[in-house]
Amino acid sequence: MLVQQHGIAHWPQHQRRLQEALYRLGIKVSCFMWAEIEQVLKQLVCQNIDLGCKLIITRGQGRGYACRGDHQPTWVVQEFPLPCYDNWQENGISLDIHPMPLAHVPLLAGMKHLNRLEQVLLMQTWHNAADFDEVILCDDEGYMIETSSSNIALIQNHKLILPTHGTAGVCGIMRYLLMQAWLDWGRNVTVRRVHQTELQHTDHLLVMNTLMGLVPVVQVKANTYKKLPEYLDLQGYIETSL
Repeated sequence: MLVQQHGIAHWPQHQRRLQEALYRLGIKVSCFMWAEIEQVLKQLVCQNIDLGCKLIITRGQGRGYACRGDHQPTWVVQEFPLPCYDNWQENGISLDIHPMPLAHVPLLAGMKHLNRLEQVLLMQTWHNAADFDEVILCDDEGYMIETSSSNIALIQNHKLILPTHGTAGVCGIMRYLLMQAWLDWGRNVTVRRVHQTELQHTDHLLVMNTLMGLVPVVQVKANTYKKLPEYLDLQGYIETSL
């Protein structure tokens, strides 16, 4: 999450996404625990510096896979220096496509969770990091899911096209905010399966997450793209929705 002097950026959306994931996983967090978490987050804001933080909530102590419902959840907040994405935002980035696929796991699809070993292994086997800034992850049929650390969006004929996350991937906060901004502008949004071959015909590409915001893509392998003309306006519009 992005910590700024006026608060946690998009905290209501982060909290709602966390609550949805906790419900799916059967982890019950009391209102008292949420109050404790928010108090710690307020202390980070009071430092009056921009930084990043991660909130992790687990089922709590115990062994075995079955959850009896009487575990006391545990939580931790980690803070870290905010990475600088100015160069990426100004000049755009290049993307590779990973040859190994993401597995279909509908039970976990869309949710940000701690079981990310697949991404760890995929990044260990990505050998083009010296030539590209990021890498697109697809399923076993070549349909795009996300990048290694962000969501991806295509723009074709002023229509925003987002890969669906029904079988894999994470539905990020910036993805949602981008969708909302595009609809506010009176433009069409489509969420569907997007094959990597569509990269040859799209007009513009964006990647996004909470820390980097929106970042234009100028190259995917041999394909090149122009920066979205409305990029700065779109970035500013989303930032004002804090």
